[in-house]
Amino acid sequence: FTNVSLWPVGLSNQTGMGELSFYTDLEFDSMASAVSEFRGVERRTRKEFIPLFDWSKLRAVFAGHEISIVKIDVEGGEWEVIDALTDELKRSQPFILMEILPAKSADNHLRIERQSRIFDRLAQLGYQMFLVIKSNEQLVAVEPLAAIPIHDDENRCEYVMVPERRSAQFLSLIPTVYGTGIDYDPGTNVISNGAGGYW
Repeated sequence: FTNVSLWPVGLSNQTGMGELSFYTDLEFDSMASAVSEFRGVERRTRKEFIPLFDWSKLRAVFAGHEISIVKIDVEGGEWEVIDALTDELKRSQPFILMEILPAKSADNHLRIERQSRIFDRLAQLGYQMFLVIKSNEQLVAVEPLAAIPIHDDENRCEYVMVPERRSAQFLSLIPTVYGTGIDYDPGTNVISNGAGGYW
């Protein structure tokens, strides 16, 4: 990559040392999370300490640059990132691409409470949330949401958050589940074109 600066720190709502919990014996564990309770402490195989910074400590690095897109994939730590970025999101109104892993059941109060915080904060900041619907790793449509749904399908965990003032422009470029001839059954994850064709 060119014109890229990599900062080996985590973004959080407070600056300090955090714990990264690992759940496999792999050196690079894609399930590792800075939220120790996210997958259960009893499943943790090891932990490492990591530096975490609040956005206010890093913002000066980006002075003179507008932020247009934020990508968040932090295995359960989404709330801390959104909380840290609140003032920046209010000022810059970037698009947000975020993975939010499913709660799996209504009994998972930790995940549901964190997801509700995320949804409410983004709604307060003037964002509309969409679920990204894919088939064979290709975008099919987006579904507008009034809340983050409780489900157990890890193929339905990618979301786009769009500033409301730019929603019309976004929707003119991206097909939605409603009003485009696309039928989507979240219970079966079956996507059809409304004319007998399936993806």
